[in-house]
Amino acid sequence: QQSAKPAAEAEDVSEILVTGYRASLKGALDVKRNSDLVVDAISGGDIGALPDVTIAETLVRLPGVSGSRDRGNQSQAAMRGLGPRLVLGLVNGREVASSEPNRNVRWEIYPSEVVSGVDVYKSQSADLVAGGVAGTIDIKTIKPLDYAGPALMLRAGPVWYEGGADLPDYDPWGWRGSGRFSKSMGDNFAFNIGPTGQRQKNGYQSFQGWGYNDGATNPGNATGDLDGDGIPNPTPWGAQTEVKKLEQNRLGANLALGFRVGESSEINFDAMYSKFTIDEDQNQAWYGNNGRTGNWANGNAACYNGAGSSYTLENHVVVAATLANCGVSVTNVIAQYTKDKDLLVTGLNGSFGMGSWKLVADLSHSAAERTNRWAAFRSQVEPPTMSFDMSDGNKPWLSTSTNPADPSQQVIPNGLPGLSEGPDNLEDQLSALRLDLTREFEGSVKSIAFGARRSEREKDFFRRRQEFISPSAGGGVLPASLFSSYSVTEFDVPPLLNGDFDEIVDAVYGGMPVDPATVIESSIWGVEESVTEAYAKLRFEGSMGSLGFNANAGVRVVQTETTSTGFGTLNGGALLPVSAEHDYTEVLPSVNFNFDLAEDRKLRVGLSRVIARP
Repeated sequence: QQSAKPAAEAEDVSEILVTGYRASLKGALDVKRNSDLVVDAISGGDIGALPDVTIAETLVRLPGVSGSRDRGNQSQAAMRGLGPRLVLGLVNGREVASSEPNRNVRWEIYPSEVVSGVDVYKSQSADLVAGGVAGTIDIKTIKPLDYAGPALMLRAGPVWYEGGADLPDYDPWGWRGSGRFSKSMGDNFAFNIGPTGQRQKNGYQSFQGWGYNDGATNPGNATGDLDGDGIPNPTPWGAQTEVKKLEQNRLGANLALGFRVGESSEINFDAMYSKFTIDEDQNQAWYGNNGRTGNWANGNAACYNGAGSSYTLENHVVVAATLANCGVSVTNVIAQYTKDKDLLVTGLNGSFGMGSWKLVADLSHSAAERTNRWAAFRSQVEPPTMSFDMSDGNKPWLSTSTNPADPSQQVIPNGLPGLSEGPDNLEDQLSALRLDLTREFEGSVKSIAFGARRSEREKDFFRRRQEFISPSAGGGVLPASLFSSYSVTEFDVPPLLNGDFDEIVDAVYGGMPVDPATVIESSIWGVEESVTEAYAKLRFEGSMGSLGFNANAGVRVVQTETTSTGFGTLNGGALLPVSAEHDYTEVLPSVNFNFDLAEDRKLRVGLSRVIARP
């Protein structure tokens, strides 16, 4: 029999350390509970622990945040029903450049592996960068001096997307990998470095209607009367089947350095680079590109009322029909879309403690660039008969009397050249300097803070017009060896024409070089923006009867100067360079109260004036 362990030797468990996913949830809850703003949070725990491919897929899990998908991924974020243009995106508290022609942030360019946490602010505070009417999303990367996880982490594995499994000449397998090495060298220096990469393959099918020639909404296209009852009968403009087979590649790297200076000061540097490319092969079939599905007031009803033809009306609108001996065109399109995006985000931050005072200085620079182009080969055939059904409640279908994707029947009419749109080029650069000074107190007044920020931003957009590329040998039947065909599985539609894009355009057009003269001057613009901001903020606490509260009140003053350049025309005359300058000052007050209703229950009330720049 064992004797009882002496009380002096009994193990005293005074702390329980929680790790893993539960720790991430607890950390996010603590941020939300302890903030004096309305905020939701994501705590990544160890770097690379978030399971999602991009941070955008994690953001949409938060209440009040929704996303818009692009090519299978969550992309831009909207908050509380307001669009992405009213959401301000920050990285480590800094406004960042964007590869969009507006201020929207494409969050899929940020790998989840480099993110240690995200704060989503749904109320405004004077010390936040101005610009988030709907809210502000601030993603945070690792601070080496605060990191206590494993020194080395490697992750890699395959990724398979079911949507492309049935598509010909397409491999749905991709991969995802990341690495991270963190090291503390003594008590005063630490660093983190890590690469990330992924190859994402995704393919999907769609059937799209082009709308109706409703003369009521488009008077220039008056609708005819098919059944002779005196009421016009709108008919479809046409429709299309599309298959996209895409490959998205993202390569990135992040670096963070931390220096501790004395007991209460530190300097941190962080940098992140991400390169995101899209290579997308498209097979399309355009039904009715020659206009014969239309029912115009000046004729063309014969396609619907001719021998062997029929149609179905719902509320006087044609929703299904058979058009016999009408020659409705099927335009076969083999296209390629490419997009290259580069993003660099850097920042140097110094935090200096001076007794009850704390000074924070932050210098940042970010740059984004995007180039994209769409190019297409087109051939057209006219099967004698076409039938379709797009009635309500049914899965739409379309059929033709002959196979429009027959490789041996592909013809390039002289009036149907190849198409090229772009490349469009966009560049955005943003530099900012920020100073914040805070004084802590004991008592009902908790702190007072002052700050100022100056930013310089330059954004330019350059667009090329649509270019038509004629066949090198005129029209005629094309070699069947260039093509193949296949049927989609999701819709009952005719087969699609397929083939190697580069091989086809070389044989038909002699290549598709970019003509340097194809510039749309009317779509070229540039904006230079200088913003000066200053704020003051007071944090305090008290009680209303038995109800305790903490609160903050402040005001931010924003002065903006812009210079915009582009091209304009007067009364249809020649395009001439134009420029416009503008400046304005806005005063943005804010106040937030947080009432402690119970130990686990809070009531938050906020009121603020917020701006969003165009």
